[in-house]
Amino acid sequence: MGTFVQPAFIFPRKRMKNELMVNAPMGSKSYCQLNGWMCSEIFVQRLEHFVHYTKASNENKVLLLLNGHSSHKSLEVLQYAKDNGVILFCFPAHCTHRLQPLDVGFFSPLQTYCGQEIQTWLKQHPGRIVTHFQVAGLFNKAYLKAARPANAVHAFAKTGIYPIDDNIFPDWMFQPSSTTDRPLTEHDQCQNGQKQPQQGGVDVELPKLGSGTPEATEVEP
Repeated sequence: MGTFVQPAFIFPRKRMKNELMVNAPMGSKSYCQLNGWMCSEIFVQRLEHFVHYTKASNENKVLLLLNGHSSHKSLEVLQYAKDNGVILFCFPAHCTHRLQPLDVGFFSPLQTYCGQEIQTWLKQHPGRIVTHFQVAGLFNKAYLKAARPANAVHAFAKTGIYPIDDNIFPDWMFQPSSTTDRPLTEHDQCQNGQKQPQQGGVDVELPKLGSGTPEATEVEP
């Protein structure tokens, strides 16, 4: 329990260079995609790596939890998963912050450690910026701190996935949004485009067209 499949890097470029993966986590994979996002073609390759690592088969099925990105739902992905004993399960929309173990127990410490490593690197290299060629090495330092078995076990337990806990979420989390008759604040009105924001601390009421000569109106700030 608590093991991690090696991570993957997707670089926003056409061609891969070995220098991009210097000091990357051992066994990690790299891909190139112009926009730097996951796509169906890369996800199939990622799924192949997942099957190899987990030893999934039709006799030894493995459940793979996904956030429902479009790249996870292509026909090629579904067919490969079916043929190799991988059960795909996509979380409902807008629920990953509660249900996805990565969101609940891994991304937060990883982001913190990544920020720390970047700040340390910048202090050690004054006048330079972090480029794609430093990403893998800096990520590796943060990853080694965050990818701990205890974090993985805790994340699955906190989401109620394993051990299974039907009562992990209180009833109020399933209630619809409540209505209110609280009047809108000035900030709310500005956000909704109902009122112009104040300028210089004075709110000026503009006259309506066709209303004749307007009277000066002073409104206290």
